Amino acid sequence: MEQGRRVIDKPDRMQPPGATIAYLAPELPALSATFVYQEILAVERKGVRVIPFSVHPPAVAAKEYLAKKLAHRTRILYQQPKYRVLAASLFQLLRHPGRFFSTFGQVISDCITVGFFTKTAFKLPFQFISACWLSRQLKVKNCEHLHIHFAHVATQIGMYAASMANIPFSFTAHACDIFRQGLLLQRKSERAKRIVTISNYNRDYLASIGIPRSEIEIVRASVNMSNFEPRPAFSEAPEIIRIGSLGRLVETKGMDILLRSVRQLLQKGIRVQLEIAGDGPRRHQYETLAAELEITRYVDFRGALAHNQVPTWMKNLDLFVLACRKDSKNNQDGIPVVLMEAMAMEIPVVSTRISGIPELIDHGISGLLAEPGEVDDLVANIESAIGDYQRLRQLGVKGRERVIAEFEVDLNADRLLKVFDLSGNGRRVVSTIVLETTQSAD
Repeated sequence: MEQGRRVIDKPDRMQPPGATIAYLAPELPALSATFVYQEILAVERKGVRVIPFSVHPPAVAAKEYLAKKLAHRTRILYQQPKYRVLAASLFQLLRHPGRFFSTFGQVISDCITVGFFTKTAFKLPFQFISACWLSRQLKVKNCEHLHIHFAHVATQIGMYAASMANIPFSFTAHACDIFRQGLLLQRKSERAKRIVTISNYNRDYLASIGIPRSEIEIVRASVNMSNFEPRPAFSEAPEIIRIGSLGRLVETKGMDILLRSVRQLLQKGIRVQLEIAGDGPRRHQYETLAAELEITRYVDFRGALAHNQVPTWMKNLDLFVLACRKDSKNNQDGIPVVLMEAMAMEIPVVSTRISGIPELIDHGISGLLAEPGEVDDLVANIESAIGDYQRLRQLGVKGRERVIAEFEVDLNADRLLKVFDLSGNGRRVVSTIVLETTQSAD
């Protein structure tokens, strides 16, 4: 707890203090995105004051000490009393009619673009009303910049709020927010001061839909290395290989592929024990599948873990596997932070060649990659890893080196300060960023 207090009370004085920026996320601080508040804290250590906002309250809130402190100062847009939201809208109309009507013109234009009589178009005016309240808060708090996490609803609200507050905004594109819910992306990019994304894969996709590549900056998803020390190395190969996986129990995590792979490994006479941490809508389905495959005694569904419990759980694993794949709606992961967390602890990882994951895992060097959705290929890679214990340990060592070199939280906070042109008239103008979506588990 004392260490948590030092994070806030002793900022990095190498950075000129004084700037105030706002940060908007769909859910903050959520167990599904614990890296969000880690990133905010890293930016604050650089001497930047962050005013946090969240569209919704977290479905499952992170419970760590610093997360609770962040929750205490986070304003929830959709929990504001209606009279306050309407009063803020009236204030904007009367005090700044030019910006009010100019922004509302954007809303009308956006409604026409998405189809005026669609469900989406119906929601945009209501998001504009929430933006009126947010814009008032941005002015009251003297925010110089707004950065938005995720390119869908939060960015729709945020870009209207920034327009009315007459301040620049930027947003970070991750995964489902561009691949499955990529609404008005070109217009958002035209209005934004800067676009940030977490992988070259995402940048290529955004460029393919007409967003200038030169306008897209890459700042990696990141992990706080101080929370994930290398686990003690085992002196010899264990008799039973402990495989772990952690993620929200949804189709994109490929837990059914992993369960079928475990069955094949057992049929080959390889002694394995699988622990699945995390919760979600498919938990019952996966438990039923384990029973159908007759591997229930070899699988432990641990349920959701608090973020500060993850290192303790991981340190007893021999191998971490995340069998990511596209789901039936073409949704997919970005670069799951949980892979970085396992690699930071020198736990060898096996995942799949999808989205930006190959930018984290160099196959055969810092981990192993299988083809998504392919049980036989996943089995082959797991066998390859556990068949040579010295190689297994080396994969773990190289994995940690890879995370330190490219995916460490303070390194990426420094990149953010450069990306958003932080100096201006003696003041620091900056925006924070939060990186990759869905459960620490993600």
